[in-house]
Amino acid sequence: MTDHEETAKPVYAYASRNVNLSDRERFAVADASGYWLVLEGDWGGQIYLTVPLALVGPNARIFDLLQEIDKREWGCNEEDGASALVYSPEATLDRMRAYGADEDFIKEMRSDMGHYSGGCGGGELTDGLWLGCGIDPDHVRAMLDLQKPTPSKVGSR
Repeated sequence: MTDHEETAKPVYAYASRNVNLSDRERFAVADASGYWLVLEGDWGGQIYLTVPLALVGPNARIFDLLQEIDKREWGCNEEDGASALVYSPEATLDRMRAYGADEDFIKEMRSDMGHYSGGCGGGELTDGLWLGCGIDPDHVRAMLDLQKPTPSKVGSR
């Protein structure tokens, strides 16, 4: 392990179980830039949405939204298999560097970093809100307390 690896941003951050914090504060990320909020169901088999974490407001109801979407999409899983996390593609590249990947490989990988993998095709990491099919963008904007008007893109299933 190198010094660079020890100072690298985490690739993933999962929510704290501390319910005394707001939904947004439960993700212990000091700097939200470069991170996307990802809501997924079926144990990562379906990506419901991605949005830059910096756009998610202080009154976001992330876990209510996740439960609502998951109940509709995967009710057969009885509220199991859903998760909310934040992800940084840049941190992924930093980790590759820390383990000695050469810069040509890093450049090649960077071109694939606009996507978050999932079993139903994954989700895009855009400068706005990316939604899986059948999810109402206006409802999501309200539930996530998005801080400014954001473009939305609906993906395919």
